[in-house]
Amino acid sequence: MDHELWFECCAGFQCECARNEYDGYFDRNDFKPDLDKSIRNAVDTQTLEHKWQMLVSSYAMKAQHLTFADDIFPALQGIAKIVPPIMGAYLAGHWAKHLDKSLCWYHNPNATRASKTRAWRAPSWSWASVSGYVKWQIHSGLWDGNDEQMHMFITVVEVTTSPVGWDPTGQLLSGTIRLVGQCLPGEVAWAYSRRTSDEPTCFIIFNKGPEEFSTRLSHDHRRYVYWDYLVHEPGPYQVSNGASVVILRLNCTQGGERAWMILKLSMER
Repeated sequence: MDHELWFECCAGFQCECARNEYDGYFDRNDFKPDLDKSIRNAVDTQTLEHKWQMLVSSYAMKAQHLTFADDIFPALQGIAKIVPPIMGAYLAGHWAKHLDKSLCWYHNPNATRASKTRAWRAPSWSWASVSGYVKWQIHSGLWDGNDEQMHMFITVVEVTTSPVGWDPTGQLLSGTIRLVGQCLPGEVAWAYSRRTSDEPTCFIIFNKGPEEFSTRLSHDHRRYVYWDYLVHEPGPYQVSNGASVVILRLNCTQGGERAWMILKLSMER
């Protein structure tokens, strides 16, 4: 079953041996039969954003197996092109209309081991910068999708992307973003346990800050987070033990879930 072809269309999927044993790779909740119609005819940008997030979550898990990793955006071009103009510009897998909320994606550690792609293919604020299953807060059960129940703490000042060719939905050369919001200094700490001595748990130690900003921390100001990738692994993207970081507060939902953007300080002056 692991070494055979799977055939998939809008109506369903079938394995080569016809046993059709579901192993979790395909999402039975896929909404492909209604996808084209629901996207083309939608007039509510909030609903469109939620549909896009659901689509990307399903796509990102399968995109780990792309023959060429830099096809992450071209493989999604067909769907991106039917999204109505009311969603604004297409920016590295996000839509400008709800970009602040779309930045609140995170890796699901219970599904796959996320990793940075060897070659650059997307800016770090894009879900496409990692290989693995990503999700948004609407999938967590702590937010029902009502924007009135989510408070945002950031303002998008400027965002630019440079495509390889003329098409903004294709491969990218670069991408930058400028945000304004509340920040808190901190540092990364590694902790090893007896059971997982080879792989540390990496968390954030918040330095002193306003009480209302650093709530829901442990008594020693530690905060466990969902990292976008395995930050302890050696390589150019490693975040060392004791590294100084800046934590940008993104949002807070009525259910109590909070999103943060952890920014590694540059050594350049």
